[in-house]
Amino acid sequence: MIWSLLRGVIILLSAGLIAYGATYLNTIPGGLVVSINEKEVRISFVSGALLFIAGFLFFWLLLYFLGLCVAVLKFLSGDETALSRYLDRSRQAKGYKALFDAMIAISEDDKLK
Repeated sequence: MIWSLLRGVIILLSAGLIAYGATYLNTIPGGLVVSINEKEVRISFVSGALLFIAGFLFFWLLLYFLGLCVAVLKFLSGDETALSRYLDRSRQAKGYKALFDAMIAISEDDKLK
């Protein structure tokens, strides 16, 4: 019960900090200037931050996709466990999280749902 309240407070605080940061970036005068092949592109700091976050997410998804491609190539070359090992990682992480949540619930004298 207290854990749910704590998570809710953390989510609200992080949303407030993100909103404050976006407002702060919006009030800063000036912007970013990107110069490529004698062409200049001017963007605001908020747009730059959003582009940075989008680039980071794209890079993370690209690495995830490349890992899946490598697992499929290993599977096609005869290693039957490569693909199953890749897909089992998420199930293993979910299992560890469920075990951790159960241990916390037991230590707090809560009933498991």
